[in-house]
Amino acid sequence: MINTFLRHALGLVCALALGPIMVGQAAAERRVALIVGNAKYEHADTLANTLNDANAIAALLTKAGFDVVDERRDVGVVEFKRAIREFLNAASTADIAVVYYSGHGIEIGGVNYLIPVDAKLASEYDVDDEAIPLDRLILATQAATKLSLIILDACRDNPFLRAAARVGAKRSIGNRLVGVDPTGADTLIAFAAKAGSVSYDGNGANSPFTTALVKYLTEPGLDIRIALGKVRDDVLASTGNRQEPFVYGSLGGGDVSLVAAPVAPKVAAGPTVVDPNAAAAADYAMAERVGSLAGWQAFLAAHNSGYYASLARAQLAKLAAADASGSPGAASEPQKKAGGPSGASPQDNARRATEDAAQPKDERQAALPTPVAIGISRTTPGQACKSDEARLAQLRLNPDVEQVAKFSREFACEDLRPQVRRFMESLGLAPTQEPQGAAADAAGAAKPIDASQACKRDAEELARIRANPDRDSATRFARELKCEQLRAQAARLLDSVGD
Repeated sequence: MINTFLRHALGLVCALALGPIMVGQAAAERRVALIVGNAKYEHADTLANTLNDANAIAALLTKAGFDVVDERRDVGVVEFKRAIREFLNAASTADIAVVYYSGHGIEIGGVNYLIPVDAKLASEYDVDDEAIPLDRLILATQAATKLSLIILDACRDNPFLRAAARVGAKRSIGNRLVGVDPTGADTLIAFAAKAGSVSYDGNGANSPFTTALVKYLTEPGLDIRIALGKVRDDVLASTGNRQEPFVYGSLGGGDVSLVAAPVAPKVAAGPTVVDPNAAAAADYAMAERVGSLAGWQAFLAAHNSGYYASLARAQLAKLAAADASGSPGAASEPQKKAGGPSGASPQDNARRATEDAAQPKDERQAALPTPVAIGISRTTPGQACKSDEARLAQLRLNPDVEQVAKFSREFACEDLRPQVRRFMESLGLAPTQEPQGAAADAAGAAKPIDASQACKRDAEELARIRANPDRDSATRFARELKCEQLRAQAARLLDSVGD
């Protein structure tokens, strides 16, 4: 009784230690096992490895968290029958029932018997009183709802065969167990060796059969049929194909394992992280696209503090500095001759010409700057540009087709003409082709008196540069070009001699 209590206590400790792995199966299935190891026979030699094998299987199932692991050693016929009867009660409420037997067995008249340690078997008539028929073990496991598994390592050379044969047996007697056909559903019977062959103890602490069982039987999630197949392969390999385990019975189509696969723990979803600067970032991007004083001022009205507010104030400071340097007369005379905005270099103007060349012809003509006569500034007074910028920013925030069309006819700041054109295109409006207001006056003043002569001179200069192209000549030609019909060719020339 003390040993039984200790075994159950050990089983409980192991189950608690393996709690995270076994929690899914422990909650769903009840598993019980009966382990019998017979070695010290009173009327035969002691077997070498049977107790070691039984101990190994008992420890294996205990570690796997079985609810009941009833281990019996060197049992006589009475104790053997009592153990089977008690196991019948345990299996009646189980999902999985396992019986493992290691010891002597015998076959008489086509019936397999397991031999207790006190059996004498002086004749074949004693077998019914002194041995345990295999059918009795099978019957004890049939109440299990999911799997009945009987594992037999009892195919050794048997001294009881000779004793029974001496008295003239009426039935056939064999020292090797024969195959069986279990009638119960979901039942497997695994023999250490197939019918008519013998099993071996091996050279180690356990037999080759038990060694393979310990390796595969309780592998988490491994179907029992696959596990027993792996056992067969290992035993064949370790015995040089002399011993082949065999399994009788059948199961259904679903996987059945002695130990369920571990269930990954559910990870609680963390709180959703919201970027507090997301709204400011989106508004900053919009203000950056507008690129005007009014746009940045509108941004700061909504976001007065924080990282993006500091960036917006820096942008305002840059625009204020640009306005201060963009007053009438601030641009140098060469820059005015080049027709570029205040502060633009010849390289910038050349690059702009290249970009214009890549546009379709109609867009390129719409984007052409208004010709300006030498000595007349292309840039309108800073106050007019500031007013136009603010008005354009308001239209971008709240676009109205009529107001945009009106603005395109009235604005005076020529530096804003590309932005106005792109804004109108985004609304599906045709850009204004002719300059308006003060720009029209400047264009009229700068219109060449003889356009055909200017085009002739420009064409000759273009041919000369093409004959001996270089970057500086092409840039100067594009800057001083008077014949608008040649502007596309000038842009392509710039592109061909680019860096």
